[in-house]
Amino acid sequence: MTITSAVADTAVAARAAQRLQGLHVQTMQSEEAVAAVGDAWKRLQLAHGKVPFTDPALIEAWWRLRGRKNGYRLHVTTVTRDGNLVAVAPLAVCRRNGVRVLRWAGGELFDYCDVLTADDSLNAFLWDSVRRGGGYDIALIKTVHRATPTHRSLCAIGRNIRSNTIYAVQTCGALSGGAPEDRGPLPDIAKHIRRLEKVEKKQNIEFEVDTDLAPADVLAALLQQKTNWTTQRGEKGLFNDPEEAAGVVHALAAALRQMGILHLSWLRCGDQIISVHLGCVFGGKLYYYMPSYDAAWSKYSPGRHLMIRLIDWASSNGLKEMDLLRGDEGYKAQMANMQYGVDDFSFAGSIFGKTIIYFANLLLSNRR
Repeated sequence: MTITSAVADTAVAARAAQRLQGLHVQTMQSEEAVAAVGDAWKRLQLAHGKVPFTDPALIEAWWRLRGRKNGYRLHVTTVTRDGNLVAVAPLAVCRRNGVRVLRWAGGELFDYCDVLTADDSLNAFLWDSVRRGGGYDIALIKTVHRATPTHRSLCAIGRNIRSNTIYAVQTCGALSGGAPEDRGPLPDIAKHIRRLEKVEKKQNIEFEVDTDLAPADVLAALLQQKTNWTTQRGEKGLFNDPEEAAGVVHALAAALRQMGILHLSWLRCGDQIISVHLGCVFGGKLYYYMPSYDAAWSKYSPGRHLMIRLIDWASSNGLKEMDLLRGDEGYKAQMANMQYGVDDFSFAGSIFGKTIIYFANLLLSNRR
């Protein structure tokens, strides 16, 4: 190492240490404490949010309708500097077979959650504070986008236990056929649209979009279609309980509307709604969050039909991407020209947790 490089490294370390001076960490476990920082959290989201799923309106909706009733305990870790909120880790703890498990707050509803920081340099400090703070046995932090500072931080303190793929469509210029060199070929949306227009004309199908009102009949159709799909396939999840599902869907739509990012779309044939999508527009992306379709119309592939219309809508409205989010359904891979890696991480938060991880690793190594 040269003297010049040593001096440079020392200067970088000094600047990093200076940025971390005056930071105060607090982990909030009560609704009242979290509510007290709600306004500051909202301002931080508006100024520095990189994904919609770190907004306090969505976290509050999850807690009110799912988290509290399912036995979670809030574990929201915050960092302040000079009294100003500069970082939030929206986390919660649940018990599984006597083990306290730290997870994303709302992780079963929201796709690749993340922490929220005013400066990326705070990310490692925030996660180290979560690790050292305790209050849980094992952390299970799922679906972490590889392009985020959180991924780098968790690589340093945790173990990557699972990997998955998220598909997306790069939409800017889709109709003109241009594509960046580091992307796959763009889907020929114009060709798809020409085909759809023939079907729409023959079957009298209309594509409609709402970004404000969230019409009750459209949400009702989404709920019915998702419930029918779940029942027919014997799936287990939110839509096994129609009453709870209705509360969650309406609350999510209300939260997205409050955030000013709601995007609700559907296909209508006469007075019948045959496909619905509840999503949002954030940061130049259309998030493909909750799609549904009427199985009675399967012959015409209404779900795929609506998806293509949404890609066209995103492109026509200048959005750079349509993110298809979690789920490895084959139709996503067929339409996508981009893909992202996401990973699940675990780390211990107590001696008990370290013991569990040790024996789990031992068991896995013996099986190899």
